[in-house]
Amino acid sequence: MKKILLFTIALMLGSFVVMAQKVQSVKSTFIPKSGTIFNLNSNLALNTKSGQTLVVWERVNGSDHSIWGRTLNAQGKPPVGEFLLVSGPNASHPMVTYNPVKNVFVLTYDDNPNFNLIQSNIYLQPLNALGKIAGPVLKVTTDSVSSTLVNYLPRIVFAPKTSNYVLLWIREIMNPTQAQGSNGLVGVVVTPAVTLGGSIVVIRPTIPENPNLLEPIPLDATIQPVTGRLIIGYVQSVPGSNLTEFNYFYGNVDPKLGGITDANFSRINTSALNNAGFVWGMKLAFQSTGTGLVVYADTANVKRRKIDATGKLASPAATIFHPPKNNKQLLYPGLVFTNGAVGVRGLLLAIQDALSASGLATVWAQPLDQNGLPLGPPIKVDSLDSANTAFGTQLVALPQPPAATTYRFADIYTLTQFTSPGQTFQTSGLNLLNFSVTFP
Repeated sequence: MKKILLFTIALMLGSFVVMAQKVQSVKSTFIPKSGTIFNLNSNLALNTKSGQTLVVWERVNGSDHSIWGRTLNAQGKPPVGEFLLVSGPNASHPMVTYNPVKNVFVLTYDDNPNFNLIQSNIYLQPLNALGKIAGPVLKVTTDSVSSTLVNYLPRIVFAPKTSNYVLLWIREIMNPTQAQGSNGLVGVVVTPAVTLGGSIVVIRPTIPENPNLLEPIPLDATIQPVTGRLIIGYVQSVPGSNLTEFNYFYGNVDPKLGGITDANFSRINTSALNNAGFVWGMKLAFQSTGTGLVVYADTANVKRRKIDATGKLASPAATIFHPPKNNKQLLYPGLVFTNGAVGVRGLLLAIQDALSASGLATVWAQPLDQNGLPLGPPIKVDSLDSANTAFGTQLVALPQPPAATTYRFADIYTLTQFTSPGQTFQTSGLNLLNFSVTFP
């Protein structure tokens, strides 16, 4: 009787696994590799009115850095070719957001592709609903402080309750003779007309530790859908660790950037993480109820923490991938939630062996329930050969009717070719993954 019972349980578990793994993925080339050209730093935003997704990215051709765009239709396929958004030579680190009130996009970028300690600037470019140029570019960093400092790595979000945008970036000193106190993670409110709506605010300061500057590096930012608060995720090296350790931080602040104090921020990870052979990665995702998740790449796995409806961290850190990937280093996590026939469901992506000198990187998907808990085992959705690797995941939930039984997602990642020994990068393009997921 005991053997029969164990066999029955095994069959039940097997049936559950099959149900949880109804994930179909189709890979295609979004931007092909070409010569020694690199296509990287992609970012995307969904037009919720048309169902089209705008993808922007940086193209590096020798010393020239430019920014390009291309759209995906509601089925996750590119209906038209690529188009130039910002010409070189130094346009880099693009990010785009969508404004559903005005049915427009806004692109932000910097002119410091290599993070050099030179004076550099942040720009805003209005785009129309199709992602095309729709007005003059705005140079943001013209004030007396920013115009003497390094400015790079912008992030922008649209805040529906204020109808404004919030622009974040790193502002840093160029040399030890410059006064500190205005350097760190900074932000400014941007009006719907894409003009500055106030003064630049220091959100989190750089920690000086000679000869290092421990910058708060923004990894993600979004708006909590119920409270309208600005949620920020950033990473910062641990003082006294000589850049060998770091912590992730979570911030919940006024989208008008007023009254920010230390109390607005808390550490996400339990203990400091080791920097060796590692790439930081964090993603925030919310549901319409206001609850959400923050997921982050740990040194041994990907972890999650729940966010309650008030925007506070509400659970201890826990692994989010089911076995056998719950104790495997996975980088570049991407996460999104959407609604359908069985309610809210999510999809998590991450990349295994992205930094391996032998290549053979693998992209894994983990379906999630409405609470951010894994449904079934991880699913291998892409695997690369020994001469290529994958960087980044830019994931979007494609529009669908509320009663749709199949949930659809699309992902863009950078496919980078390299030569051995080690990883000497030669060229890179962008790959597109289209997902159809049936959740239990």
